[in-house]
Amino acid sequence: MNDTCIYAWNNGSSVCTDVPAPGSMMCEQHDKTTQRRKSLGGSDAAAAVNLSPWCSPYKLWLEKRGDREPDDLSDKDFIHFGNVLEDIVAQEFSRRTDLRVARVNRQLSHPDHPWMTAHIDRRIVGVREGLECKTASVWNADEWGDRDDQVPLHYLIQVMHYMSVTGWDAWHVAVLIGGNDFRRFRIARDEEFIEDLIKREKEFWDRVISGEPPDVVSLDDSFMRWPKDYGNPIVASPNARRAYDRWMKLREEADAIEDKMKAEKLIIQQWMGDHATLLDVDGRTRLCTWKAQKTKRVSPDKLREKYPDIAAECSYETDSRVMRVVEKK
Repeated sequence: MNDTCIYAWNNGSSVCTDVPAPGSMMCEQHDKTTQRRKSLGGSDAAAAVNLSPWCSPYKLWLEKRGDREPDDLSDKDFIHFGNVLEDIVAQEFSRRTDLRVARVNRQLSHPDHPWMTAHIDRRIVGVREGLECKTASVWNADEWGDRDDQVPLHYLIQVMHYMSVTGWDAWHVAVLIGGNDFRRFRIARDEEFIEDLIKREKEFWDRVISGEPPDVVSLDDSFMRWPKDYGNPIVASPNARRAYDRWMKLREEADAIEDKMKAEKLIIQQWMGDHATLLDVDGRTRLCTWKAQKTKRVSPDKLREKYPDIAAECSYETDSRVMRVVEKK
């Protein structure tokens, strides 16, 4: 079986035709999970340069080093339907543009930087361009604009990575939002952007090879980097001491804001009494609700007392490291 599949539209019906894959790039068929650990793919690019909304450079570094398994998202609906609808999005793009698109069922590697790889969704037949198919929730619709440059930054980085690997001139992004809002974008190759991206990705990959971790950039990173303590104290650096002072000030401000919020909620509840919904002055627009509800909970103490074996069997330990303020005496 050939490595690509073209969708050509003829009077509204799709025709699937096998054609040869482009032979100008280094291609090799491997297990995707294993191969992605050995290289940086398009979905890794934003995380490698600390511009991903989901993954930090340190978390990605752990995964590439083999010290942490990637999050298993295979049972998530947004992943499942993204895969299911990829073909639909590609067909709709072809129908709307009269461009033929082809699968490329191989991993592509950069000719000069073989650690830069790409698993692309489709290529545009007859031109040096590609297609990335996306689905998005209606709640994220405002992340997508109407102009070609108005795609989420992490997806822009992804397709620039693909253009770096392939050497192609442009990349199309087609997205189906909320099941009924189809948008398409054409991202032109930007040599300055790509040059900077390669430089920053290489800095990250050099750390993977050397074993030198990138800086932690989140509290989750901190726990992954230092999950345990050894009981010994450390004298605060000037920077850590200033951060502590700012933290204390913010805690005081947060407490004061919380007290003010409670006072405002009380005023609203005093007006609502036993009414369930607060309407705006127009008498139609709902502002908030205050409804009674019941919640059933399991009592851990009673469970351990009456069914100790079941409680023990269903119990599990979790590791955490809690940061607490030492109250001054």
